[in-house]
Amino acid sequence: MSKDFKDSLKNLSPEEMDRIEARFKQRSSSAAADLSSGLLKNRRFLYKVILYAVAIIAVIFYKFHKDGENTSAPGDSKLPYVAKAHTLIGDAAIVPVGSSEEPSDIPDISILAHGSKDALDRQIKYSTKRKLPIEIKNSIGMLFRLIPPGEYIMGSPMTEIHRKKDEVEHIETMKIPLYMGKMEVTQKQFETVMGYNPSMQHKNKGNHPVEEVTWHLAIDFCKRLSKLEGLPRGAYRLPKETEWEYACRAGTQTAFHAGEIVKYTTMQHNLELESYNDLFEFANFAHEGDGHTEVGTLKPNAWGLHNMHGNVWEWCQNSFYFYDNEQSDHRKSIRGGNWYNEGSYCRSAARYRLTDTSKGNILGFRIIRVITRKTMKPPKNKKTELEGEMEGGHFDQEDWNPEDWEPEDKFLNKEDKDWNKADDKTDDKTDDKTDDKTDAKN
Repeated sequence: MSKDFKDSLKNLSPEEMDRIEARFKQRSSSAAADLSSGLLKNRRFLYKVILYAVAIIAVIFYKFHKDGENTSAPGDSKLPYVAKAHTLIGDAAIVPVGSSEEPSDIPDISILAHGSKDALDRQIKYSTKRKLPIEIKNSIGMLFRLIPPGEYIMGSPMTEIHRKKDEVEHIETMKIPLYMGKMEVTQKQFETVMGYNPSMQHKNKGNHPVEEVTWHLAIDFCKRLSKLEGLPRGAYRLPKETEWEYACRAGTQTAFHAGEIVKYTTMQHNLELESYNDLFEFANFAHEGDGHTEVGTLKPNAWGLHNMHGNVWEWCQNSFYFYDNEQSDHRKSIRGGNWYNEGSYCRSAARYRLTDTSKGNILGFRIIRVITRKTMKPPKNKKTELEGEMEGGHFDQEDWNPEDWEPEDKFLNKEDKDWNKADDKTDDKTDDKTDDKTDAKN
């Protein structure tokens, strides 16, 4: 501080000194406030940067974790998934009468939707525990895949694109295992059982699905096939809607067993999926003049079922009903979409209905081989022991669940039982007429 400045301060009055002091205090507080405000702004900016960084890291981690879940081998998230063959059960297998155990591949779950890995693991564990082969072949060469019991959400969420009102979500429980046709019934298989081929497209190409089939004709095929193999009525039948969707989803809750619809382009008839970009790898749809394709040529779901999306619509055993009030329709349910309509018709939850006399080149079916005491044969290496158990209805509680093996009639609803009775009468009349005609010729 200079001498002149000190001398000038001595000449100031007390009032002037107070004013100068007050002015210095005001400037100091203002400077402190500006500094505090600047620090606060910098702190807020820093917080925002940290939050954004955390959000980006979380998104990257989620995406990496999800992709790793779908592309990794079961039990190893570092190795790419490689399809392997199931180990055959061999002489210890319990197979349906008239069928044999077949070698089977593990489907490539790396291109399937979330839930597929758990479903595949459940199928393998159930097969191992129950000694039921994952894949079997019957006397005319039809392949079937094991569908383990379980619980799932039937229908579609409100957010699913192209969802319809009759797809109300609800829980369904599958109490018993079954064998679902690995593919749709082919023209060759139909002709083997029925003696003729009603199809209009790709006729005489045996591995194409049979079409131009009414519901009654599909039912008749099941009866004749059961009789051909010396099995009781009902050993083969059409799937119920609950069974069809359960088998189609194979543990998934997405629009398709390969993923969700992300973008739909009507001009290209193409659905882009969340986990796989081309539905045509799994489904034959929107092909217009090309028609249906050979069964089993497209990729399967986690349970090894082919063509659950597209190719031909598939008849179900039950009449159409509404999930929320169980009001029934006289028409029969059809599932899976077809080669002509666009992809939204092929969704896992998509439901349609037709009269039981309807037929067309977009309409076929696949069948179920039921698992009951009367239709199964014990393993070769324990024949005497298990034959007695199956005939007497006694099972080891550690290895068997008696409820799984009850005759299927226990699980039929009233409509199914009434239909069976009426059907038996119709068959008896038809057989009588056939016998009369045969006698007249002779």
